[in-house]
Amino acid sequence: MKPKSLLLAVAMAATLAIGVGLLWIGTRPRSPEQALEKAETREVRLLEQIDATEDGPAGNAADEAIAELETRIDGLWLDLIEDWPESSEAIEARRRLLAHALRREGDPAARVELIDGFLTEIPEHADRPDLLWQKAEIQRDELADPLAAVETFRLIEAEYPEDEIAPRAALALARIYESIHEFDAAEGEYARLAQAYPTSPEATEAEMHRAALLEDKLDRKREAAQVYQKVAKANPGSATGQMAERRRDKLLGEIKQSEQDKYYSDTYGLAEQNPFDITREELNSPSMRRLRAQGLDAIHYRVHVRMEPETARIDVDAVLAAELVRDLDKPLLLALNPALDIQNIALDHAERDVSFERGGPFVEIILPDELSTAGSQFDLHFRYGGTVGLWRGDSLTTAGASLRTDVKWYPQTVFGDFFTQQVTLDCPEPYSGIAQGIAIKKLEEAFAAEDLREGWHRAAWRQATPSQWMTVALGRYESLRFEGPGGVPMEVHLAADHEGDAEAYADVMRSAVEEYEPIFGTFPYERLAVVEVPDFPGGYGAPSLVLIGSIAFTRPGVPAKFLAHEIAHQWWGDLISIDLTEDSIPWLTEAFATYADAIYTERTDGPDAFLTQIRAMGNFYRENIVLLRDRPIAETLFTNPMYRSLMYEKGALVLHSLRREMGDDAFFALLGRFLEKHAGAAVTVSDFAALASEIHGRDLAWFFEQSLDRTGYARPKIEAATIESDGAGYRIALDLTQPDPPYRMTVDIDIETLGGSKYAREAVIDGPETRLILAVPSAPARLRIDPDSWHLLDSRPEMLEYDFASP
Repeated sequence: MKPKSLLLAVAMAATLAIGVGLLWIGTRPRSPEQALEKAETREVRLLEQIDATEDGPAGNAADEAIAELETRIDGLWLDLIEDWPESSEAIEARRRLLAHALRREGDPAARVELIDGFLTEIPEHADRPDLLWQKAEIQRDELADPLAAVETFRLIEAEYPEDEIAPRAALALARIYESIHEFDAAEGEYARLAQAYPTSPEATEAEMHRAALLEDKLDRKREAAQVYQKVAKANPGSATGQMAERRRDKLLGEIKQSEQDKYYSDTYGLAEQNPFDITREELNSPSMRRLRAQGLDAIHYRVHVRMEPETARIDVDAVLAAELVRDLDKPLLLALNPALDIQNIALDHAERDVSFERGGPFVEIILPDELSTAGSQFDLHFRYGGTVGLWRGDSLTTAGASLRTDVKWYPQTVFGDFFTQQVTLDCPEPYSGIAQGIAIKKLEEAFAAEDLREGWHRAAWRQATPSQWMTVALGRYESLRFEGPGGVPMEVHLAADHEGDAEAYADVMRSAVEEYEPIFGTFPYERLAVVEVPDFPGGYGAPSLVLIGSIAFTRPGVPAKFLAHEIAHQWWGDLISIDLTEDSIPWLTEAFATYADAIYTERTDGPDAFLTQIRAMGNFYRENIVLLRDRPIAETLFTNPMYRSLMYEKGALVLHSLRREMGDDAFFALLGRFLEKHAGAAVTVSDFAALASEIHGRDLAWFFEQSLDRTGYARPKIEAATIESDGAGYRIALDLTQPDPPYRMTVDIDIETLGGSKYAREAVIDGPETRLILAVPSAPARLRIDPDSWHLLDSRPEMLEYDFASP
């Protein structure tokens, strides 16, 4: 090349170099802010290229291209750090490098190390809480190291207690404890969160989780119900609040049932359930009102029932002999279980069919005009049948059967209508049937029916004492027959597995009748049988026939008090009964049978066992009204959640208080005379109150009003007590108060003196304020009102006890 040309080329190259240098100088960032902006712009483009590459064909070339692009991104931030190492932008560059590293790193432990390294280098970074949270999630979800995650969440809460992240962290660590089944620790953390951050959204969530834990895992249902109540109150109308209310209500029902089961198990040896479900609405329905008003009196039933355990079917021929006590202006109405299909209804020895219509559990029958007037007597012949499911505790299976009045397996008049009966029962071998009354030995005297099927057998019973019940049982029984008090035939029919308990049951049957007859009168029926039935939830005291569910045999020994309760129904509920009209209430049967079984305890086990049972009744009722809405006894029917604790326990304690008011002689005379006076009839509270007043010699209407028509119980409280010496001894002035409305009662007061002597006094409490003056011969040390629990009271020491030595 010529020199001139060479110089020209050198000059051009220099010019180009200068241009490039000037361009580089012009585009190079002159501040960290510019460097950050430039890096962010280039990072966006490079990330777009990565996304495009990832969306394209996979392969080694794509992987290499992505790796190259990620290296270039890292280079952007490394350049910024190198050029501006002390700037805040360099810190941001480090944060970007960490984000890309975490995105690329597949090993969770390495990601935790990356986060830890960054936070060690830059501990005050603004993203510290988010990075700690990310670390905790990696520890919890990927490393499966829950306790390490707990510590990280706890660190977040400790470092940022005023930030909204704190309750989130507290909730997260509580959830971890729950996930690893550390339920006590989880419950404690939920409670701490709700207390530490009460206004946070997490507080409500924590309370719901806590309540669920208490309910399901820690078996502390009462506490759970209280937590649900708190949430419902704090979130009225919200979905969470409504859910909390539903959970609370469900729990309260479970708590009540559990406590009831425990109480009955401790007291009677098994957890009995109520097999009835008649509501006040049903009783007051137009059909029920019409049934009561039509004036049909059942006189006698002749029933032939065929029971087939394999198919769960019954077929029935029934004849009802009845009389009209007033003219009919509508078709005759009877009740019959709707699961039973009627083939026909006829009059006059089945010679004249009559028209009928079904309407749910009722049957309308068109009687001829000549039989629709007051005084008409007639026989109605029914033929019907159907499959027996589980009817309110009754069933028909290969294990056995029970059919009680309550399930309307025969055509019925009003509740409380008394009649005599004759029952014939066909069943296949090896089953045996049992019914009320005494066995008819000459079957040709029994109800005529078609010939027996092959392999079947027939038995019949007649009950001459009127009652409102008709009950049959079926099973493969081992039977024990023996003579009871007064020569009454007695029987025990148990499944083969329980045959060994028969003698023990027989002993209780004899004992119960022996204890009851001097109080209630002679045993009212011609026979007493105790029969085991499957599926039934407890016991049932039909006339001459006591059903005991197989549940009674799940615990060793005989549930003596339970059996005594059912035997007491031979008088209270069978000899006299109720019709469920306004003043004829279940208290007149169940409360009396419950107090009867307590009397049985008193007579057989002594006064201490009796007092323990009485106090357990009071505690059970008081605990129930903490959980459930109280009701007056007079207004309570079977489906009310408080039915058992009101009708049985509180109801029995009403009788216990009446016994204290009247005295033993008058009280027990009342029971015997009431049964004698009203045998074979439905009775009312007014009937009982009138006779009680007559025997007591003073009007007791006030007693029944305060006991049956009010909710709650008496709460007298000792407000003050002073002592004065009168020379001959000491006078105690005792001031008591009661909330409105006050109760009236006669109470015993035990006084212990400084010398250790004890004195008993009696006083009447009446009105919102009462002053009692009590005389004792020496200086009193302490006193107690109602020491023997004659009344249902608030029995806490601060209410009924006074220590004169205390300040």
